[in-house]
Amino acid sequence: VEEKPRDLPQVVPSCATLRSSDIAESWTVVADALVAAEAVLADKGATQAEVDAAEAVLTDAVKALVKAPVVDRTGLESAVESASGLVESEYTSESWTVVADAAEAAEAVLADKDATQAEVDAAKAVLTDAVKALVKVPVVDKAGLVSAVESAGGLVESEYTPESWTVVADALVAAEAVLADKDATQAEVDAAKTVLTDAVKALVKAPVVDKAGLGSAVESASDLVESEYTAESWTALADALAAAKAVMADEDATQGEVDAAKAALAAAVKALVEVEPTDPPKLPDPPKLPELPKPEAERPGPVAATGGQADGLDATPLGLLALFLLGAGVVGGLAVQRRRG
Repeated sequence: VEEKPRDLPQVVPSCATLRSSDIAESWTVVADALVAAEAVLADKGATQAEVDAAEAVLTDAVKALVKAPVVDRTGLESAVESASGLVESEYTSESWTVVADAAEAAEAVLADKDATQAEVDAAKAVLTDAVKALVKVPVVDKAGLVSAVESAGGLVESEYTPESWTVVADALVAAEAVLADKDATQAEVDAAKTVLTDAVKALVKAPVVDKAGLGSAVESASDLVESEYTAESWTALADALAAAKAVMADEDATQGEVDAAKAALAAAVKALVEVEPTDPPKLPDPPKLPELPKPEAERPGPVAATGGQADGLDATPLGLLALFLLGAGVVGGLAVQRRRG
């Protein structure tokens, strides 16, 4: 057996350094020729002709290799990066779904090392078209509805009739619900504002009830003294007074109820019957005090034209004391009689 040339052993290792990722369909030919050449090298009984033939086939296959084209992914990468910066809430759900699907497919192509240029370009085109087709969510202006809600919230329920206030309360609840709804349309916002505004305009003021007259009557009746009137007439007054005070304390009392309570109280006061006083007992005549002897200088004489003592009136200190005690007894008796009455 002739000695094998050194050319084939040198060609086979050089072919092993080639990468299939850099070569297209032509790599299959090289791979087959390489397997055959390695078999010849391993065959100790191979002839020179077989060695030369294997070398020639392998060399020709390597020369015929066609380089795979370099796939440019920069455009697709840029499109994916741009799409990832978009905000979902700014677009309709339908158009956003298309972009989300296209972006997911594009990222899969970027992760595929064997993706062709055609696949990269197709993914880019789909994603770009989806982004262009995005539909912006219309901006809903809620400022007017906010103002209407704030205005209605400042109203005082007690100043309006219950019927008209109920309509406003319901409209206010509905308006607040629309304000809290992030997906509310402009039409829904405008409708809620209109309903609330109309309800406020239709509010009916509650009539103002004047209780001043009734309050004055209650105050006057409260100053009366029960013991000065008969029990029957006082009972009627007490009932009318209690009813009047209840009406005064009732915040929902109508003007008619106030006026009726005032009239009833006035009638009860007018119908009061005073207790008749009893005549005081007749006091006995005071005892006649004995006449005391008088000094000569104080004996009664002619009364001067300008003064002196009256006939029968003792002007001595004892006489004056007797008159004082007599007057005090009369006054005391009258006072006792009045208390009993």
